[in-house]
Parts: sequence; structure tokens; C-alpha cells
Amino acid sequence: MTDAARHRIDPDALRAFVTKVYKKAGASADDAHIAADAMVQADLWGHQSHGVLRLNWYYARLSSGAMKAETQLSFPVDAGAIAVMDGHDSIGPVVAKVATLDAIARAKAHGIGAVSVRNSNHFGTCMYYTRMAAERGCIMLCMTNGGPNMAPYSGLRKMIGTNPWSIAAPAGRHAPMVMVSRIRAWRAARFSWRKSVTKRFRSAVPSMRAAVRRPIPSKA
Repeated sequence: MTDAARHRIDPDALRAFVTKVYKKAGASADDAHIAADAMVQADLWGHQSHGVLRLNWYYARLSSGAMKAETQLSFPVDAGAIAVMDGHDSIGPVVAKVATLDAIARAKAHGIGAVSVRNSNHFGTCMYYTRMAAERGCIMLCMTNGGPNMAPYSGLRKMIGTNPWSIAAPAGRHAPMVMVSRIRAWRAARFSWRKSVTKRFRSAVPSMRAAVRRPIPSKA
């Protein structure tokens, strides 16, 4: 048996483990499964920066109260094709899935569905939700803001977020067309994952960063 085979983890077993962690933190069985599935699926898609790597961070937020284990959702605005959902700091993937399914239902009823969500939490990869819509015959665009974790051009302080987005559409007899993007190539979570899997990458990063460093306009 090779080292790779010896360390391979069954996705269902990993999903069950993550579910138990969320349940221990106070989440219901259904909500825990949604959160676990979002993370494990991200890993299966090769999007490790939004996979189980984040479990420790999510658990810390649940423990501190920054993220509420008990889901509470409301609709301050409910106007046919459009709505505003308040997540009341509930678990991100749970809030996002409810908002996605609600938007799909509105689109099927009115031709378009637009749901804005406030007071939510980090929900993982956007494509987890846009793919749901494509599988149900809808085209979906999902966007979110992000915390200040990136400096603007030539800046030194973190002031803006990476603001990821994804779009998905049905593709007939083929699998849905799905695209996910963000405005920065190097994200902290992705960088953290790469550091954890290879020392060679970590040693190469300083020279790579130097190679793409841009001059300050005033000194150019």
C-alpha cells in the first residue's frame, strides 16, 4: 500500500466527523450536515482553502459566540421576486443554502429571484450554492463581500476584502457550467493550505512575491 492510499480519507467518514464537531458545538443534526457537506465538497473539488482546513476556525467562532449554533432566520423584506434575509449570525452554509433555495423558488415563480443576506457568516465556496441552482434549471450568480484582508494597490494596510463570486448555468445533457473567482490570486487560506502540504512551496514564496512586486507609482 502506498503512502497516498494509506492516508486517503473516505469523504463520507470525513463528513460524519465534521458533522459530529458541529453537533458538539450545539448545531442541529441537519445544520451540522449542511456545514460538513459544504466543507467536504470543497475539498473534493480541489478547493481546499474552503474545505475542512477551516473547521478549527469555524469551531472557534461557534465557541466564542461570533457564529450562532442555533439557526434563526427572518425576512425583513419579502417582495415577490426580491427579498432580504437576516441570518442573525447563524452558521454560514446553512444561511446560504436557505437563501439559495429561496432565490430558486422566487425565480421559478417570477422569472427572477434576488435575495440579499445580512448578518451571516463565512459560507465556504460560492460554487456550492450556484451549482444547486444550475441543477434545478436556473442560472445563478452568487456574490459576497469579505473582511478587510487585503491592501489596495501600493498600500500597506488591509482595507478591502477579496469579494468572491460564482456563476453557474445548466448545460443540457452535460454537467452544469460553473465558474468561481475572486479578485486576488493569493488568499491567506490558500497560502496556509499550501504551507501545510509542502515545505518547498514555503521556501519558494519569498522569491515569487519579490518577482511580482509592483513599484510604488510615486517612485516609478
